[in-house]
Amino acid sequence: MRDKTIKVAFDCNVIGSVLIGGISRQRFIEVLNAENNLQLYHCEQLLYEIRKLKDVPYFKKKNSDERIFTSFIQELNIRSLIVELESKNLISRDVKDNYLLDLSQDADLDYLITGDKDLLILESHYSTKIITLKSFVEFLQR
Repeated sequence: MRDKTIKVAFDCNVIGSVLIGGISRQRFIEVLNAENNLQLYHCEQLLYEIRKLKDVPYFKKKNSDERIFTSFIQELNIRSLIVELESKNLISRDVKDNYLLDLSQDADLDYLITGDKDLLILESHYSTKIITLKSFVEFLQR
């Protein structure tokens, strides 16, 4: 068990993968529960992106149970702190990802967990390490 609180945000693509079963929901919950010192963060923009997932045709096809989606959003709201974004980064190759860099900076995150290559190529932003969920799980298991 680590003493320091680990400050983390999950990108919408990771959440989406969990919700359609690309990553086991149970495994994801186990990761969150395994460390008592994980503190999750989100912002309104991230919540908006997650809510939009249910209207994406591919997502609708893979995840027809709206209750799973709704309960996951509720759990995210309960387990994470919301951050009012102040930074205005223009660093990512994909401008739609800049809010995640703002979140990482404004929340002083330790980790931004993503599968987005435009973010992963940065490797870090200020003190935030930008890594995949697989790398994060490996870190937690050390």
